[in-house]
Amino acid sequence: MKTKHMLPKKDLEAVHRQDIKTLLENWGLLGDFEAGKIKCRFCNDVISERNFGAIFPEDKQVFFSCSKLDCLVKLPSKK
Repeated sequence: MKTKHMLPKKDLEAVHRQDIKTLLENWGLLGDFEAGKIKCRFCNDVISERNFGAIFPEDKQVFFSCSKLDCLVKLPSKK
């Protein structure tokens, strides 16, 4: 079963790697992250601190990408 992550009200432009856990904790996603429940939107790999690539919105939800180039190039462009 896929976990749906709702997009927070605030816009987010960027986050430093060292702040990922704080961001996820603020969004209520740290437990899912640490349990390996957050997966790459494109390849379905489990997202970890080592392979974290991006967080992006789509249809009022938040999704994650791993750091593989094949996945990062599929990120939606900012409108």
